[in-house]
Amino acid sequence: MKKTMDKNSNLKYLIIILALCGIAASSTGVTFNSAGVFYGPVSEALNVKQGTFSFYQTLASFTSAILTIYTARKVNNQNFKKYILFGTVLTGLATCAMAFCTQVFQFYVIGILLGIGKAYYVGVLINVVINNWFISYHGLITGFVMAFTGIAGTICSPIFSSMIEAVGWNYAYLIMGISIFALNSIAIIYPFSLAPQDEGSMPYLIVEKEDKQQLYKKSEVKIIHCDKIMLICLVVIGCLTAGNTTLPQHFPSYLVSLGHSAQVGALAVSMCLVGNIVFKLIAGVLADMFGPLKVIVFMMVINFISIAMMLSKINVAVLLSGAFLFGSIYAVSAVGVTLVIKERFGLEQYKQIVPVTSLFSSTGLALFISLFGYVYDFTKSFTFDFVIVIVFQIVILTLLIVIYQKKERKEV
Repeated sequence: MKKTMDKNSNLKYLIIILALCGIAASSTGVTFNSAGVFYGPVSEALNVKQGTFSFYQTLASFTSAILTIYTARKVNNQNFKKYILFGTVLTGLATCAMAFCTQVFQFYVIGILLGIGKAYYVGVLINVVINNWFISYHGLITGFVMAFTGIAGTICSPIFSSMIEAVGWNYAYLIMGISIFALNSIAIIYPFSLAPQDEGSMPYLIVEKEDKQQLYKKSEVKIIHCDKIMLICLVVIGCLTAGNTTLPQHFPSYLVSLGHSAQVGALAVSMCLVGNIVFKLIAGVLADMFGPLKVIVFMMVINFISIAMMLSKINVAVLLSGAFLFGSIYAVSAVGVTLVIKERFGLEQYKQIVPVTSLFSSTGLALFISLFGYVYDFTKSFTFDFVIVIVFQIVILTLLIVIYQKKERKEV
């Protein structure tokens, strides 16, 4: 086996991966996945409903998605470090400012500021850097980095929850803001460019003598143009995949409706987040071997099995195991679909497409978390929620097949 880089270069690639892990953890794991533990205490302190308070997250998501369309087109090697610094400072200070809010409208204003900050230091930055810097193990690295959104949420949620009980939600928000600065510090301080060529380096690449005709060959993939039909397919896919990931937030209510305790319901969410981490890593490895489409199909099969287990209602062990397997749903959106866009349309179109799909993904997050709740309110059963997820999965797979068939017709 021959490597095209020396040991110093290897260290640089590792540090870049750690920097991206920090960005993923701070942008989603801390500010979004851990935010739920604040909803109850803060809404109670402000004397408002949790839905009213949590609307600040909807504002943050929409603002980030809309502004990302602009920042993704403007980011380049000269300004991307400034973008990270500006976004980190704005997001960190805005989060700290939550500690001093006394009215719900103040959280709404901060939600918009959070969205602006995240658009500058997240956007498509993580995947663009991975696409530019890593050829070998591209899928694995994507899965590994994106897994930190779940890792941070799993670790930080109980920490913030304990802090809220011990010192109050105000101080917990201050610590959350400080953690954003800490997690992004490597990306801010360590010198690296948006693409290795900009500093005279090469992407990470391992060349094997025989290469063994890998099961999945990236060299065989040909870039196609993203026309209106393709963009509509990707927009719908982005919306539905993001919407599916909101169902686990209703797991506590589902298990309580079956007669289990609230603690068991909370454990189901934790199990799902662990599955989130595991299946993103698995999806990344398998994508390098077999390509993203087969990985998505595999993850969907696992998801169907998890739904069957959740609906079986046999016992707590089966329900919790089903919740763990349901974490595969996150791999479909964060790893599989992301790699499909890069594979089908190339890096240049990727930077144009992802901001648009992100906008509709945020729409899916905002709409479907309420949709699943309303479906239960009207039917008094979570069975229909699981059926909706199955239907969404079938639609997603159908649209992906349309995209791949379009490519095949163009190659003829």
